[in-house]
Amino acid sequence: MKVKSQIIDLFVIPVGLYKYPFHEEWKKVVYGIINKYADTKFEMPSDKGGIQHFFNSSNQDVFRDVKEPEFQEALRDFESFTKMCLNTFYNDTFGEAEYNEMLITNSWINLSRNENWLEPHYHGNCILACNYLVNFKEDHTPLSFCNPFKGTGSYPGFSVETKSYTPYTVPTTAVDAKEGDLIVWQAGLYHGFDKITNAPKDDRITLAMNACPDIISTGPYKIKVGVYDESN
Repeated sequence: MKVKSQIIDLFVIPVGLYKYPFHEEWKKVVYGIINKYADTKFEMPSDKGGIQHFFNSSNQDVFRDVKEPEFQEALRDFESFTKMCLNTFYNDTFGEAEYNEMLITNSWINLSRNENWLEPHYHGNCILACNYLVNFKEDHTPLSFCNPFKGTGSYPGFSVETKSYTPYTVPTTAVDAKEGDLIVWQAGLYHGFDKITNAPKDDRITLAMNACPDIISTGPYKIKVGVYDESN
């Protein structure tokens, strides 16, 4: 006898996807910034996954540290676009909240080559995280998000081996994002990408950002958030 099954999705994990209309111009600027700041204090040593980072120190930031006049218009335009997307995502997912502006608290460039990978991690000290695909081809591995409902070993549970996954048990899933897309998610969501193994000719380049509204309120309690800038 067959039993009629009704599966109700109680909770969903939101991820926003936004297309930047001036991608080609912005891509040239990002390459210009990489070339300008190569072999300076803003180029970080490769991490254990082999990824090269620029402006990825606590006292560094792309939008605040890049001073060259030829980059300023493009930087401000992209910053404004990103903040608009962050505001939209925040209100669409959290609901209407009290704050004055969305702050991009950190921003840095990631440059990945063949055999590089990014282990699953989350972003602390922020509410939203985002990743812009500056140079991203079909042979680059996509950014994947980890299923937050899978057991992490922090509480008792059984591991069940099945012949196939369902949408509820799949361990990771990737967003079908293309070059020129901005991906936005709630910062506590674990994410990463698998090792690039097909020797792509071009580097996988992204611009990562953390964000937070300037006011966080629970109703009776609220705090004001600012951007940490050691240069001030």
